[in-house]
Amino acid sequence: MTVKDYLLLCWMAYLDLPPLYMALIQRGGRIPVAALADSALRMDEAGVLGCVKLNAAARAAAREMLDSEAVITGYINENDGDGFAAYIIEAGGETVIAMRGSETRSECVASNVDWVDNVCEPFVGSVQLASIKRLADRFPEGSVTFTGHSKGGHNALAALAVSENPEARAVAFNGQGFGADALTAAQRARLHERGVNYVVADDVVGALLMQPARRVFVRQAEGVQAHMPEAYVFDESGAPLTARRTLKSRAVEAVTRLVEKRLGDGARGSIGRVCRAALGKS
Repeated sequence: MTVKDYLLLCWMAYLDLPPLYMALIQRGGRIPVAALADSALRMDEAGVLGCVKLNAAARAAAREMLDSEAVITGYINENDGDGFAAYIIEAGGETVIAMRGSETRSECVASNVDWVDNVCEPFVGSVQLASIKRLADRFPEGSVTFTGHSKGGHNALAALAVSENPEARAVAFNGQGFGADALTAAQRARLHERGVNYVVADDVVGALLMQPARRVFVRQAEGVQAHMPEAYVFDESGAPLTARRTLKSRAVEAVTRLVEKRLGDGARGSIGRVCRAALGKS
């Protein structure tokens, strides 16, 4: 798969699986990615696509997925709990776990737990880590790639950190970093060796905190906000076009790492208490 192919699956991860397909998955069935993309386009055009409305970039991504030969074999949606959501996909002998990014409370999302978790994870850990670990443990061997955009990208890196599969790797897009003490030395080494975070050159989220995975900075599409999936620019082969990292990106990383380092135990304790209360009620 190309880097662009992984990003297309990250787009797909933001979609809820329609009930008919969900019933098929629960019976052990398999769903072509192309079929889900076609259904999403048709339902969006008819105004009956649940939970989301596709923008122009998402429709373009769905049209590209009409040519995909990948197949969906599993789907997880815990929006009524810790907020974790992911697709399990088989593509040419490779298992790809595409993890969803942050969602805001709506008729289909029970809470703002994703956003609270983004802010609080450096201080109290992620509420989604247990779900991430359970999913990673289902694939102890074989070719497995964790991928995702934004929070999904961070979760993909976290999955690689906790995975015991020696062949596992992670391909993240604009993924947030980690707190200084969040990972063991072995986990940091694993991310450095087998993880990559593709970050749009001016993106802020991909500059936050400690970034143990290798980062590749990518050219930003003109007129598109840097954090959006459509901000990435690819060549005809599906490889990202690299770019020089911006001063803003460097400054954000330096400041967030310094602030975290300088926080005293009292401040950390207070933030932790607020975070635990918020995560319990979000």
